Amino acid sequence: MSLGRRAARGVVWIGASSWVNRLMLLIVLAVLAARLGPREFGIISILGLARNTFTVLGGFGFADALVYQRERVRSAASTAFTITTALGCLLGLALLPAAPAMAGFFHVPEAAGAIGAYSLVIAANTAGQIPIAVLTRDLEFRRRFVPEAVGSVAGGLVTIAGAFAGWGVWAVVAGDAVREIVVLAVVIAILPERFGFGWDRAAAAGMWRYARHALTSELSEFALQNVDYALVGRLLGPVALGLYTLAFRVAILPFLIVTHVVGGVSFPVLARTSGLDRVRAAFRPTFELGMAATVLLAGGLVFLAPSLQVLGEQWGPAVPVARLLGIYVCLRSAAHLLIPLLAATGHPGADAALGVGWFALLAVAVAGATRLGITAVAAAQIGVAAVMVAAYVAVARRLVGISPAAIAAVLARLAAAMALAGACVLGLRALGGVWVADETWPTLLLNGTAFTVAYGAAVCLLVPEVAGGVRRLRAYLVPGRGDGSPVAEHPP
Repeated sequence: MSLGRRAARGVVWIGASSWVNRLMLLIVLAVLAARLGPREFGIISILGLARNTFTVLGGFGFADALVYQRERVRSAASTAFTITTALGCLLGLALLPAAPAMAGFFHVPEAAGAIGAYSLVIAANTAGQIPIAVLTRDLEFRRRFVPEAVGSVAGGLVTIAGAFAGWGVWAVVAGDAVREIVVLAVVIAILPERFGFGWDRAAAAGMWRYARHALTSELSEFALQNVDYALVGRLLGPVALGLYTLAFRVAILPFLIVTHVVGGVSFPVLARTSGLDRVRAAFRPTFELGMAATVLLAGGLVFLAPSLQVLGEQWGPAVPVARLLGIYVCLRSAAHLLIPLLAATGHPGADAALGVGWFALLAVAVAGATRLGITAVAAAQIGVAAVMVAAYVAVARRLVGISPAAIAAVLARLAAAMALAGACVLGLRALGGVWVADETWPTLLLNGTAFTVAYGAAVCLLVPEVAGGVRRLRAYLVPGRGDGSPVAEHPP
């Protein structure tokens, strides 16, 4: 099977996994929003911050290094599995004494026990990173779908049951623990070729040369995702953090179900594609399709944000924040889609440096904006993201030869399509009645359908390359269609 067809099918399987996960997340968010208040949502955000801090450290960048590995793959996998499992256990133990201090920092001492309970979650998550990376490297996306989907559903159902049973934030802790344990058990069970603990000093040293840059990138990405939470929670308190958290979790969904999926598939595929011209040729339609889908969802949020009130009128203050974050997600996605290109062409250090720069700018901007409220924080996100998109494009031009004019043209035309679709929605809302009943699901459905139809028509007129990309993707997915011509690749 050609790399193009394997990539297309990989997008479907990774997309299906992400969509199952995000569908469960949406259901869980709806249940929690109905059962809990903004303060409890703020505590949930703090729990996620604690969990993510330690899981990023536990991976130590070795998962990406294994995907990039060109030789002695199984020996490298055993070595990386030993490293990440040991680190995960140590970090899980380290969280226990750190939990009271973290809870006190965010003025929620009652959360210390729940934070400490994430020790098990951290250990299971880090142990499962390398088996998942093996499936990713081998382009076994269909197999990878199984543990991720089963784990998401199992964890989501436990959280929902716990919420209805009155467990409060502990429902989230229980659901996260079940998800990570199920993922670890299932992925080990379905590996085509199992491996255990092992040690190869040469493999460890070789992977570390790549992993240290990947770790820096992961830490920078983690910091970008959480510095706003940390500052809002510390300076404005758990209620403001709860409102901001709901807005951000809704806004970031397009990034997670589209951008993250496309990037997750394009990295291993581009890493196995030989020749810079072929890499650039494969990148452009990936960028166009990924951004078109992201702008549909994130741009739609800009005009559909008032419907957040279907979760309850207490979430009304989150509406302007969600609108601004929809724009931010579009910009962040544009930069993120360039990361696999840099990593696959042997430039992880450039991505790491850009990530550190993004975090530094964002930390300063958010620290200054927080005193003005959560809407100002969202606006600061947009400003920093716009600067960093330009920086990523400039670096990609210098290192890989990507055309900034072509990138700018795609983004400008998609922005115009979003504006036209938004104008359609605003025109319908001017009619009043059902079009502005933002506390009801029919209004969300009607406005969402109108935006989708108008955006699709505008994209077909303004960005016809996207329609061609969709046809090529369909040809790869339907048996007997497409030319099936292979893309030259590195030996596995």
